[in-house]
Amino acid sequence: MYLQCTVVYFLVCVVAFSGAEILIRGTETARVGSQARLQCIARDYDNQPRKISWFHNGRLVLKSSRNTITELFNENKNGYTLSELQIPEVRKGDAGRYVCKTDKKHQASLYLTVN
Repeated sequence: MYLQCTVVYFLVCVVAFSGAEILIRGTETARVGSQARLQCIARDYDNQPRKISWFHNGRLVLKSSRNTITELFNENKNGYTLSELQIPEVRKGDAGRYVCKTDKKHQASLYLTVN
């Protein structure tokens, strides 16, 4: 396993396992009332992930009136699963560690700071 992070416009982290990788990217700092967007892309060359779950400070994030979660499943060879978590109006309580985890138990995380 290895971890590689790069700061471009936002933080991008890739966690790679034997035959699999998971990447999380998105908003690192947001102002109260602004929008935050996090994306998780997972690929497993042997058995493509079918589901990505989101966690905030250890608690499962579900779709609600405060956020949207969309998922795209690519059926191509070496396909991927992409999940996006959007928070249209960030609140102070949205600060913290966000983890995306596949049904294969691979995971990556990103910390959101709210000002």
